[in-house]
Amino acid sequence: MVFAAFYSYLRQWKRNNSIRDEVVIRIFPQSKLQMDQLRQMKFISNDEYLPDYGEVNGRFKDVLSLYRKGIPAAVVEEVHQSNVDSTYRAYDDILREIDSLAELHPELLRVQDIGKSQFHNKPIRAVKISGNVKRVEDEPAVLFMAGQHAREPLGIDVCMGIIRYLMDHNQQKKVRRWLDNMAIWVVPCLNPDGYDYVLSEGRKFPWWRKNLRDNNENGIFEPKVDGVDLNRNYDFNWGNGGRDEIRSWYYRGAAPGSEGETRALMKLAERERFALAVDYHGFGEVVMYPWALEMTPPDA
Repeated sequence: MVFAAFYSYLRQWKRNNSIRDEVVIRIFPQSKLQMDQLRQMKFISNDEYLPDYGEVNGRFKDVLSLYRKGIPAAVVEEVHQSNVDSTYRAYDDILREIDSLAELHPELLRVQDIGKSQFHNKPIRAVKISGNVKRVEDEPAVLFMAGQHAREPLGIDVCMGIIRYLMDHNQQKKVRRWLDNMAIWVVPCLNPDGYDYVLSEGRKFPWWRKNLRDNNENGIFEPKVDGVDLNRNYDFNWGNGGRDEIRSWYYRGAAPGSEGETRALMKLAERERFALAVDYHGFGEVVMYPWALEMTPPDA
């Protein structure tokens, strides 16, 4: 039934759409046999392995070929179609709102720039919220963060909503208990360069995921070869996640913590020693626990 609906959509698309047939495909191999089939179909290289899923640029006909072989796949986005909702705001607007909230609630909210973005040197902003925010107290710290992947703006809105909620309801008994007993940190957008790239000028390619690292060091941002997947750049288990190829959506970077954005968060985490951290993304209705590498966490 799913295949029939997709095939019907494909025929309709071919009738109505004159732009090039190029899409981002997310593939979910279920077995070694399917991995071998993906290699034969040239979706992945002979030495590449997908532990959970992978994304490639392809055509609608490629998705049909995958379905026929029983390999689960989904069209993530039509490469030449922009669908970034106009309600998502530029990063500078988000910073202005944070600064405004800090002015209104100086006793509860403190702003700190924890680092710079890799390409444009934009400030990466962290917000600390606590009942006596100017003091360093012996209380557990928690972190809410988002925006590691440029194309996932919804988590940024969630983080801003958390900040607004705590400020708007800071006299409620429940909220007051949180503020008096915890240090609540929020990093709304870890990847400001990538986020603004997605929003600016109605960008239609390549539905950007990474930061804007200049991989070939020619001083020009080129989406086909540049950028690092920040979520694959951390030092823990660095060699077992992501890809080595700079063109990959999952390029892990030249070394662990090579990116300014990643280093900023690592330093904050090392300093605050968070008891809990929640990282919001924007694809798949799942809750993933450490570590999402099919490894069992010690406190499972």
